[in-house]
Formats: sequence, C-alpha cells, structure tokens
Amino acid sequence: MSSDHAKTVIPARTHILSVQTLVVVWVILCALAIGNLFIAKLNLGHASVFIELAVAVIMAVISALYFMHLRYDSLFSVAILLLTLTLITLFISLILIDVAADQPQMYSGEAQEMVQIEQHVAGSNSTPPVAVKPVMPAPAK
Repeated sequence: MSSDHAKTVIPARTHILSVQTLVVVWVILCALAIGNLFIAKLNLGHASVFIELAVAVIMAVISALYFMHLRYDSLFSVAILLLTLTLITLFISLILIDVAADQPQMYSGEAQEMVQIEQHVAGSNSTPPVAVKPVMPAPAK
C-alpha cells in the first residue's frame, strides 16, 4: 500500500524562462530606469512626479510578472497584485494631496527666515538680516 503512494507523481507547475526573455525584460527595465532619470532632469513641474511614479509602477509590474513569475501563476495571485497596486496608488495619492494642501505653509514664518539666512550667508559674511534662534538650548555647565 505504501509502495503505491510512493509511485504517485504529482506534476509540478514549473515554467523556465529562457535567457533571451530574461535579457529582454532586463533591457526594458534598464531603458525605463534611464528614461526615468531623463524625466527627472526635465522641468515638467508637478507632472514630473506623476510621470516618474507611473514609470516606477510599470517597472515594478514588469519585475513582478517576470522575475517573480506572476505571469505564469494563478488568477488569485494576479488579483492580490492588483489589490496591492490599488492600495499603493491610494496611499500615494493621499500623501500627494496632503503635501499639496500644506504647500503654502511650507515657506511661511520661520522657513522664510531660514531661506533668507541661507541666501544672505551665500552672498556675504556680514550679519544676517534676522536673528538666529538656537534650536536647542545650550547645555548647562
């Protein structure tokens, strides 16, 4: 009875990618990374962030599909991947909305003073236009 069990072979769902496929995927990922660098150098304003994030998501999906073999896996794995990408998009969107809402406040008050001090220090060695407040009190002696 145990010998019948030992002879039972369960076919494994294996897939071996060819070296050519892996090299093509690697070249595509390298091209996207270089393209992302060029996009970062362009002055596209706020659109560059969204374009760079889109390229990064495309690179992540390609990496997951081929190097993690999700392309050949079950539909459940694809559903988990899509759910994960949806949640990541939601979280990044919430962060960008928060940053956009706080943008006017970023350069008000003390931040403007720091910018003025940095500009003044870069221009000359005289006293700064505003008094510099120490961030931490001096240690007691």
